[in-house]
Amino acid sequence: MNAKALMTAIDGSPPRGQGKDRSPAGKEARGARMHDAGVRPPQTLPYPDGPADSRGSVVDRRESLRAKLFDIGPGGAVLAAGRERPLVTGEGVRLRFWLAGPSQLDVFGRITWIREPEIAEEGTKYGVEFPQIGQAEQEAIVSYLKETAGVSRKQGLAAEVEEKFKVHQASGRLWIWLNGFLNPAESRQLRLRIEEEVRRLGRAPLLAFLDARRLLACPEESLDEIRDCFASMSERESFLCIVLAFNPVATLQIRRIAQLARIGDSFAYFDDAPQATAYWRKIARGWGVRE
Repeated sequence: MNAKALMTAIDGSPPRGQGKDRSPAGKEARGARMHDAGVRPPQTLPYPDGPADSRGSVVDRRESLRAKLFDIGPGGAVLAAGRERPLVTGEGVRLRFWLAGPSQLDVFGRITWIREPEIAEEGTKYGVEFPQIGQAEQEAIVSYLKETAGVSRKQGLAAEVEEKFKVHQASGRLWIWLNGFLNPAESRQLRLRIEEEVRRLGRAPLLAFLDARRLLACPEESLDEIRDCFASMSERESFLCIVLAFNPVATLQIRRIAQLARIGDSFAYFDDAPQATAYWRKIARGWGVRE
């Protein structure tokens, strides 16, 4: 069941989807602002800034976290970060750090475990794996470990952490948060992460919320990975994806790859967070998903 058919089944008015929608619901989705500022998404929805961030710069990106890496190896490390912006299991991050010398390493990591501090003053510890580290980066890390005899185990390495994506699924609801520019390797890991969560549902109906407010335009290779992920959704009996996006180019890219995946009618687009949240709740109730 696509977005228009689903909305018609609920109250007879389809949402804004592909093309021009002249219905009252479509007009509302194009520009109206909700007066109920108190609307909030489900607590497990990973909104980075909350629905109050209704509009913002279309090139806005979330600032990097300052952290330290311990026990680093070719396959991963332990990340120590403050508690003001907690990471989540399965989250994709971009790590930038220096070993010996002026060269900076830039690798993709995935959070595999979380250890809360025993003392309040200490930071949270995260296990990070490097699923697609290059040969040159591996050799640099191995060489560094030989030269320093494990100094990083005690002192740690200063690192910048840029959050790239979060994916969470519960009871047939899938929440995806994207940040900044996604290169092909990061998009591939995003696809694998989404497929990992969706696989648990079998062919059951799926309601998705794609928070792409901080997503920037991506290269074609990255879009191919996301398109393949969308295409797998076409096999489901019922699928609807609510997209919240600010960047006009990124929005057009999402529309195009959804059409190429032949599920364009299953997407509803918004550029206002409170309105997208309200629509999510409306669909969730009509679809019988508990909030």
